[in-house]
Amino acid sequence: MKDSEKSRVQLMVELKRLRKEHRRGAPRADAAPPIAVFPALAALHAVMSALHGQADRERAMSDALGALCVAGGWEVGLFWHEASPQGELRCVAAWSDPHVAFDAIASLSRQTTFRSGFGPLGRAWSEADAGELVDLAMDHRSPRALYLAREGLRWAAYHPIRVAGRIVGAFELVGIDAPEPDPNGRLLLDLAGHLVRSSFSNEPRPASAGRR
Repeated sequence: MKDSEKSRVQLMVELKRLRKEHRRGAPRADAAPPIAVFPALAALHAVMSALHGQADRERAMSDALGALCVAGGWEVGLFWHEASPQGELRCVAAWSDPHVAFDAIASLSRQTTFRSGFGPLGRAWSEADAGELVDLAMDHRSPRALYLAREGLRWAAYHPIRVAGRIVGAFELVGIDAPEPDPNGRLLLDLAGHLVRSSFSNEPRPASAGRR
């Protein structure tokens, strides 16, 4: 079995363990897999711990985004949720590295909505396209994208979140540099999306600030 296949099997085994802990309650702190063994396992456990670590759901989601960003080498993470039957995505949680001008980015994101099929995020939503890097400096139709690029956050990736085959939200990950390709990155985001769906209701909530 190739190393990449072994790592995917490890992730799936870890998800099954986390599901069992989810049914019993919050995961045990001493159950976290060693980072040196497999970073994605540690990131997945951190997401689970964040979602169960506090009652404030927005803050919990911010912490979960932080775990995904740290694991993937991103400076900003946002969670977009389907906001209406008419088909709009709204930012309901966000996180950033402390060196990023987060307040302005979070405020601008909260004021922005995306329709299915419009812009990179809207296309990820409508086409179930995930993982492609987008150069925000080239997205001249989006004032938000151009603002992020001017702040030095040039690269973004989008990952849809599905429920029963229907896309109901998306992770947006933004960075100064394009991270090195990670063969397990997409699977990690798939599993994180499952944990988010299990922990959150479908009711969209206001965005919250979060920093590491």
